[in-house]
Amino acid sequence: MSNKANILLNKTISLTRSKLKSYVFLNLVNQNKNFSELKLLGQTSSISNTIHYFEDNQIIGLKNDDSYGLASEGEIIAINYLNFLDAWPTKGVSDFLNKHIIDDIPSPFIDKLYLLHNGKLLTYDFNSPYESFNVYTNLISKTHSLNIVLSICSSEHIKILSNLVSTDSSFILNIIVTDSILYELYKNHTEDFNILLTLSNVNFYKSNSELDIFLNSGSNFLSIQLFDLDNEYDTMFMFYDTSKSGTLWGKKLFNYFLNDSKKLNIKSSNDLDKYFIKE
Repeated sequence: MSNKANILLNKTISLTRSKLKSYVFLNLVNQNKNFSELKLLGQTSSISNTIHYFEDNQIIGLKNDDSYGLASEGEIIAINYLNFLDAWPTKGVSDFLNKHIIDDIPSPFIDKLYLLHNGKLLTYDFNSPYESFNVYTNLISKTHSLNIVLSICSSEHIKILSNLVSTDSSFILNIIVTDSILYELYKNHTEDFNILLTLSNVNFYKSNSELDIFLNSGSNFLSIQLFDLDNEYDTMFMFYDTSKSGTLWGKKLFNYFLNDSKKLNIKSSNDLDKYFIKE
């Protein structure tokens, strides 16, 4: 993602984290308004601070008639933000956006979030603590292939993947890992990692960037888990979609990450000794 696109994305995301910013912005999408009209939307001091924030970030500007309207960047943000609102009709999904890092999802995919309108958001339930994990295992048991951006490294996930491909040679598994995850596999999951490396139906790729998204793209589903704003993997939320449009969106997103990755041609974790052990 270009620096400019990333800036615009962050400005769009900022609207989801403040009800007042969102409210003021939406009131300016189709019609310019002066300060007297805008201050009716909330406390005067808060409205004034919001206007200053928008001006400082070149989202709105003061027009010749002393009214406020969208600047050129604001018009782009309006398209992105309206797509956000259209894309997430699921109850509670605002928490999913507000509390997580989504910078790794490129803006063209953000613009097409509406394709995921059939998806479901699972939130942690203390009465059913394993619901998300059970849904995940059920999803991967019904797919014929699986593409993963592996940004976590739990024993449960690695063991499931190892068992899945070991018992079905026709099942194709493609895994993108980062440097940090590759080290975790090498250091702490050696046995299952070596099993995966020996199988012809498993391909590993190393991303050129660190990624804060756990993406699963199957032949008939998509699932996403994200990192919270403290950069910790969040097990409280899982979004998944089994529709054709959602599945295709997930495949294209995986291919985007794949294009920024390099295939690992190794047959054993020992092949990584020279990579991780410095003399």
